[in-house]
Amino acid sequence: MTGLGPEQVGLLASYAAVMVATAALVVRHVRWRRAERETAGLPELLEVVAARLRSGMSLVASLPQEPPPAASPVEARLADLRSRLAIGLHRGEAIEEWSRGLIGDDWSVVSAVLSIGTGLGGGDARALDHAAASLRDRHLRRLAVRTQAAQARASALLVGVSPWIITLVSWAGGGEGATLLASTRWGQWCLSAAAGLDLAGAHWMFQLVGATERRVGGV
Repeated sequence: MTGLGPEQVGLLASYAAVMVATAALVVRHVRWRRAERETAGLPELLEVVAARLRSGMSLVASLPQEPPPAASPVEARLADLRSRLAIGLHRGEAIEEWSRGLIGDDWSVVSAVLSIGTGLGGGDARALDHAAASLRDRHLRRLAVRTQAAQARASALLVGVSPWIITLVSWAGGGEGATLLASTRWGQWCLSAAAGLDLAGAHWMFQLVGATERRVGGV
């Protein structure tokens, strides 16, 4: 930081904070997309298993076989359960061991439905159909809520970032307003206060959106 005065350091710190907030938003979106991929296609696959059970197949025969490397995560996880049942483990024991490595409410629903079933017949099929319908509704609601939440976060970030971008452009172009803010003690105090309020407002907005997202979307 040699050659930079306190005002330049303050501005750079403010921009760094804005960039950190932007990176946090991107990381959150990536995690959400990864979590969605982990359960993508689960309702449809449960309906396939239910149809096989209705036709008279056992649970082991109804579950997906060992999937190819390009198979979806849900196929791989259900195939893992099939392999545990196929080696002769008791159904309850196999499902309990299998469910330990699963993360998320969707998989908790699946393991609970499979645990209370008999392994054969229409009762299990109906339970899986109901679970599939419930998970599909949950996925749609969660997608809608997260889409709205992402838009709200992006709007909050835009509102917070825009003044700093304008200030930076003005400062780089020798604008009197930005120069006055950066070169006087009162201006530096104003910038520091603005940065603090900006970050506090962004944090509050993100917390509010996150709480609403969890309450309404069940996420």
